[in-house]
Amino acid sequence: MAVAAILAACSADLVPRVPPSSGMSQQELAGLELFNSGGCTACHAVRGVGGGRGPDLSRAGLTWDAEAVRAVLASPDDPRRHAFAHLTPEDLDALLAFLRSLR
Repeated sequence: MAVAAILAACSADLVPRVPPSSGMSQQELAGLELFNSGGCTACHAVRGVGGGRGPDLSRAGLTWDAEAVRAVLASPDDPRRHAFAHLTPEDLDALLAFLRSLR
């Protein structure tokens, strides 16, 4: 199922929200809010919160290359891009800061 269809089927109000961790920066908190408000936990788990359709992102900061992820999400040719097309560059920076903080 396409990411957009999953997001459309799952209201962000109905999916669990990942709580903030102590010591998070303002940018990481903004990224966490985007992650939660976007309904990302419908598919992804973080620290035991969320679904199992997509990869568990609890340690994304250790295993993902943020710039490679940015390139995928910014590529108009990547089929996953449409789910992130509404993000401003600042939003994308915040989301990646949050993902990098997951260790």
